[in-house]
Amino acid sequence: MPVREAYAPYTICRHSLVDGKPLIVPDAREDVRFANSPLVLAQPHIRFCASVPLRAHDGQWIGTVCGLDIKPRQFTPHQTLMFQDIAKIAMDALEMRRLAETDILTGALTRRAFLEVAETAIVRAKRNRQDLICVMFEIDNFKDIILKYGHAAANEVLRTVGEICRAGMSEVDHFGRISGAEFVVLLEQADTQAAFVVAEKLRRVVARTPVAIGSNELHITISSGSAQASTSGQGVEGLMAVADTKLYEARKAGRNCTRTGPVAGPNLRRRGVKAGRIILNGGREMLDCTVTSRSRTSAGFE
Repeated sequence: MPVREAYAPYTICRHSLVDGKPLIVPDAREDVRFANSPLVLAQPHIRFCASVPLRAHDGQWIGTVCGLDIKPRQFTPHQTLMFQDIAKIAMDALEMRRLAETDILTGALTRRAFLEVAETAIVRAKRNRQDLICVMFEIDNFKDIILKYGHAAANEVLRTVGEICRAGMSEVDHFGRISGAEFVVLLEQADTQAAFVVAEKLRRVVARTPVAIGSNELHITISSGSAQASTSGQGVEGLMAVADTKLYEARKAGRNCTRTGPVAGPNLRRRGVKAGRIILNGGREMLDCTVTSRSRTSAGFE
């Protein structure tokens, strides 16, 4: 068909979402509900429609599997059942993809999923000449939390921070988990000042929200750094590198704070996760580590 997209209120298949059950229209011209539809009277001149709604596991209707033809057709009950099976397979595939793209502890996007979403958002922002901000933040002294309270407590900290962040985001924001205790938020249609307000609000909410660890309460803080897409002149990796440099400044300033602003190119810390080795005592001792960032003058590792 020459038409690949259509205004939703004009579509025939949307009726299956309203009713929550399969919709079979053998001939749209003979159906009073659709005979005057622009998609029937003009291009693509739809005559036949079979539509089955897609229902997520949480009960929400998210779309349809739809078959169209420019000629009238008859659909048997067996064919309707087959179409419902196809819809179930499609929904299972979508659900598996959603699970694969979502961090189970925090509800954030995985690193890979975030990078894909962010690249698309950056292209869209440049095309529409809109501001876009990247905010990176980390849970302060997270390794100390693991050593003192254990991994179960650390997981509860991650879960709490994830809930706070998701609750404070708008529909056009994107939230990802980059590494163990490090996260990133992409704010569309936001300038530097607005991003600072968002980051500071998140920092304050985290600071005043205790995490229940058994009979005790653990108070945590976060540090963050932000960068504007137009200032980095690069894609998502470059934008994150600038934000990471500002996060590094927040860490050096004593943590539990937010840093933003321009970054000089030569001092840009380049993010990457790879195996490394620290050589001590003239090569007599070696310590394996993970390199998380690097610049011309310094490196971060854990």
